Formats: sequence, C-alpha cells, structure tokens
Amino acid sequence: MFATSVETPSDAVNIRPMRLSATDGDYVDLQVSRYQFAEADNEWDVNWLQIRLDGSREGRTWTTTDPMLLTWAVKELADWLDEAALMPEASSELGFLEPNLTFERRPGKNQKVDITIWLELEARPRWAQKGFVEERDLSVDLDVPLIS
Repeated sequence: MFATSVETPSDAVNIRPMRLSATDGDYVDLQVSRYQFAEADNEWDVNWLQIRLDGSREGRTWTTTDPMLLTWAVKELADWLDEAALMPEASSELGFLEPNLTFERRPGKNQKVDITIWLELEARPRWAQKGFVEERDLSVDLDVPLIS
C-alpha cells in the first residue's frame, strides 16, 4: 500500500512535534519538517519526509534533521504506538527503510509500556557519531504511562 503525497510547497509543512518521554526526563520529539523532494516525479521520492528529531538522553540534548521516514512510515509508526496503548502486554519492533530509527516495545510495570528508540546514523547526537550500522548501542529508553 502506498500513500500519495499532498500538494504543498517543500518548506510549508506545519505539524506539531510528537513527544515520547520517560519519567526520568529523557525524551525524543519527532516532527515532520518538510518533504525532501516536493517536486519529484516518482512515488518513492515524492514521499520522503525531512524529520526533525530533538532528543534528550541522560541530560544531554541534541537536534538533527534528516530524511528519515516516508509518508507511509509515519502512519505505520502512529498505528504501532496506538497498538502499544491498546495491547501493552505485546512485544514488537518497528524499523524503517532508512535505519536511523528503530522502535522496540515490551510490557512494562505499574501500568507502563517500555519503549526503546534505537538511534543510528543521522539520528545520533554529534557526541555519539559513528559512520556505520553494526550493532545497536545508543538508545533512549522510555517508560510510558498508559492512559486509562
């Protein structure tokens, strides 16, 4: 299934960020910044999104913007997060075409879901750069309370 892009100027996307935060203050904000290739003539290129990531891990913050997700991957992530709220006892993992972000969830304790956001390549902070994806070694771990 393929999404179709909405006609918009390449720098005119105005969507509020989504914040995933932990009780210890760590967080990841994801925001669609703009289309990577708004004038592209093929289904893949026209659906690439520039994603702004603002993060905090153990008191250190960073910001990066990169074409990390396709339009249909944003919907897939939203559905995956909805599923986490509806079935907190289920474990699963969600990755994307670009390996910048991988989401993993596990059942938590005390009405929470544990979500790990693995950061690779352009999603990593400058203070933790490496030029390859070999093994997962940098994440933001969230213990997300369930809304009752």
